[in-house]
Amino acid sequence: MCYFGVRPQQAYLIKLKLESETRTSFFIYTARDSLHLSNPIRRRSSLFRPSLPALSLAPPAKSVPLTVFRPAPPPLSQPAHPRISSLSRWSIQINLVFSKRAFKMVTRSVDLRSDTVTRPTDAMREAMASAEVDDDILGYDPTARHLEEEMAKMMGKEAALFVPSGTMGNLICVMVHCEVRGSEVILGDNSHIHVYENGGISTIGGVHPKTVKNEEDGTMELGAIEAAIRDPKGRTFYPSTMLICLENTHANSGGRCLSAEYTDSVGKIAKRHGLKLHIDGARLFNASIALGVPVHRLVEAADSVSVPSSLFLTSEKKV
Repeated sequence: MCYFGVRPQQAYLIKLKLESETRTSFFIYTARDSLHLSNPIRRRSSLFRPSLPALSLAPPAKSVPLTVFRPAPPPLSQPAHPRISSLSRWSIQINLVFSKRAFKMVTRSVDLRSDTVTRPTDAMREAMASAEVDDDILGYDPTARHLEEEMAKMMGKEAALFVPSGTMGNLICVMVHCEVRGSEVILGDNSHIHVYENGGISTIGGVHPKTVKNEEDGTMELGAIEAAIRDPKGRTFYPSTMLICLENTHANSGGRCLSAEYTDSVGKIAKRHGLKLHIDGARLFNASIALGVPVHRLVEAADSVSVPSSLFLTSEKKV
């Protein structure tokens, strides 16, 4: 099954079902900002549901554009939504790509909503149950210490600290580099630390975020980063820039990988201005495999890195 979605939260969903000769079902969900309805479920009626003739699609060799048009508005005697009464038609342009594999019946599914919906294997559960433990706060837990030592070696850093979550790891790193309240960190406007971590660096750490636009590939333009750095002479009035944060892979850019060369360039800017560089390595191992570059090389220029263990200590989901 193929799903195509366009802002379903802003308008009602129109369901179009196309049956091909090979019995493959295609469901296309679309929505228009200008057709916003207050109660989309209650308003599912023939008035708002386009009627389409049955289509039979033979699998072509390459992508085929498909255009669907809305029928003419209903007569005035029928109740019509005020936002669509003036519209004669709307169109959707969709490219469907067919291949031999696409027409095979789906026999299994993979849940990719998040890393935490996966489940550990029996061997992983057994290792957890039989692990040697002690008090981690006092530093006596051999398993936690071994994990920290191994992670430090992997990252090429002096030491590592095991904490409950990736969000906490990022917060600790930011606060370590920004010891004075009112310090400023430069980070992407669409980064995880800025968007999804509850404003913790501000509310808990007293650190001011200075955002720079994230490009489509997850990077920030080098010139924009340097331009965002505050002049130390103005510290009487402005926050003092202390840190630059990167994210690899960049979640809100489709999981794009940041290259070692780009990270090196940002690291050079940081050192030139006496700043620190932190990398939110939420999917760092994914980037390492995709780029074919060792993990420690991707964070070589960084002064700190956070790596959530839930993203690599999980098994492939069996379905």
